[in-house]
Amino acid sequence: MSTRTPEHTGQAHPGLGRRGGHQVRPWQLVVALVVALVVLILAMFYSGSGAARLAADPGALVRWGLPVVEVVHNSALVVVLGSLLFALGVVPRTRGGFRRRTDGRNGGQEAEHPLFTATMGLAEVASVVWTVTAVAV
Repeated sequence: MSTRTPEHTGQAHPGLGRRGGHQVRPWQLVVALVVALVVLILAMFYSGSGAARLAADPGALVRWGLPVVEVVHNSALVVVLGSLLFALGVVPRTRGGFRRRTDGRNGGQEAEHPLFTATMGLAEVASVVWTVTAVAV
């Protein structure tokens, strides 16, 4: 049994170390997007919404492309809002956690928590995708 405390290990919270956290890998995001697109295509075949119309047909690119872009657009919206709410309410901004100094002084600039940085980075990338797909929609 180790007698090391958070001061000795250099971590503010021992449970939030490399071993304790779960990291989302890029291939998992790609798999989720591919599954969403496959479900969309199957739904379009089943419902007939991908079939050509006799009058006022916008063309195959619009018939198939617009629903795909809308799925990506709405997914990016969910990721942006979810990650921002997660960063706002759940993740501590700094390594020191949520505790404030009791003497009222500013303790200087603390390092950002790695999970907070990763969450904000995810929101940043998803917001760019959301903006680009909003132009297409």
